[in-house]
Amino acid sequence: MKKLEKVIALLLAAVMTFSLAACNKNSGGETPTTAPTQAVTTAPTQAVSSGDENFSGTGTDITETIEADKLTFKEGTVLRMATGYNNTKTGISMDSETAGEGITLADGVTYHAGDLKPTWVEIQKRLGMVFEDKWTGAGSASKEFDYWKEQLDQVDMVAGAAGNLSEYGQSGYLVNLADYLDLMPNFKAYLDSNAIVRLSITGSVTGDNAGAIYFSPYFDGVDDIERMPLMRTDWVVKLLDGDGAFTAAASGQTAAYAYEPYMPTSGKVTVDVASLDGTKVETVTKDYDAAGNIIANMNAAGTMSGVDAVNMLRNYIDTAYNGYYGTSRSNLFIGQNAAWDADELVALLRCVVANAQTLNGTDTVQGIFSREDANNQRRVDMFKLAGILFGVRGLESRQDYLYLGTDGLLHDARGEEETYAALERMNALAKEGLISKSYLEQSDEKSSTMLENDLGFMSYDYNQTQTLMNETKLQDGEKYMAVMVP
Repeated sequence: MKKLEKVIALLLAAVMTFSLAACNKNSGGETPTTAPTQAVTTAPTQAVSSGDENFSGTGTDITETIEADKLTFKEGTVLRMATGYNNTKTGISMDSETAGEGITLADGVTYHAGDLKPTWVEIQKRLGMVFEDKWTGAGSASKEFDYWKEQLDQVDMVAGAAGNLSEYGQSGYLVNLADYLDLMPNFKAYLDSNAIVRLSITGSVTGDNAGAIYFSPYFDGVDDIERMPLMRTDWVVKLLDGDGAFTAAASGQTAAYAYEPYMPTSGKVTVDVASLDGTKVETVTKDYDAAGNIIANMNAAGTMSGVDAVNMLRNYIDTAYNGYYGTSRSNLFIGQNAAWDADELVALLRCVVANAQTLNGTDTVQGIFSREDANNQRRVDMFKLAGILFGVRGLESRQDYLYLGTDGLLHDARGEEETYAALERMNALAKEGLISKSYLEQSDEKSSTMLENDLGFMSYDYNQTQTLMNETKLQDGEKYMAVMVP
């Protein structure tokens, strides 16, 4: 119950601050001469208590319960909310595609299109408010705000892009949340502990509007690992695990090789990993003197069948790791004790692409894909993956491609030699057909199609949104899961 109450408190803060509380706008479209006076209503907040998760961006543990005056409002007060995220499914109500003829959820209630989603039902119940869904699902926050900006008196909260929200706020159309921080002590404490977050949502640092806040921070991703390698882990098990040699009734051939070794071809490399059960730290050794480099081995052998490629990778894992993974070789990639590197991933991709018949029963399977292969916003995830694979800073920066170097200077990764070396290696993967055809051609292919139809192996994306695909098709053993980074 304590956890649920904290969730309610956090969601309440989101209700109060995520989308903008709209205020009266004069019909002539002129800028009001006085700031809006409409107050945001709230209920008592719950402070983070000792032993709970830490939500502060700097690691500060906010444990003190902060008393605040309570805002009061009439039971049944209606809050008109034009809030959501990028499409019609993300508002506070069920959409027709999701609900269909009615969908029964874990609470035992059957929901229909237009019904509030369970979380909002509970918040509405606890606050004694009524939420009215005004979300149009226009396609983006910017488009949603464009729809409402000439009729802001019709909504109380609205989504929008930071630039537009600050502009309209400074013109007096939106509530300055900074004026009400004393009524939101936990939110205030969060901002006090995270100066960079506060700065990012401050409309202006000079002039009459200095310190004004017209929208909430985007909490998602603060102090969190959002993107990660995601694989069809069931395919890795199918190819690598078991006694004896791998066999298949049919397989393809590996393509002409373009990728060259990134890791050493001789010597030994040690890697600290969690144990398989996660209870301790272990050190594993990659013995290149004994096993060679898997890419060098494959390249020297030339083009081979998918079956031969799998068996070469199996033998390499057994030898390089001195039997550490036993017959569960897949754990090199998907276990808590994973220790894979870029070369081993490329070898695995070669095996996957050359064994479509075993994996999906067709003649083709795509290696790495993005969530939307024709959408530049998602295509850049391939750059981020390149940074992860080949140790390049700045390709997954919070601000463009900038990072603060150990030399104390600000760097743009787009000007770094290491970036181009990494992209050249990714180009080699593309030449081998290990990156999806739709990505290379910028055709309209999405991860949902790739996963629901067993067409693709892996991507670099958000765990929570993409692994939901496991529930969309009831296929025996299908598992699309996050794996450890190299």
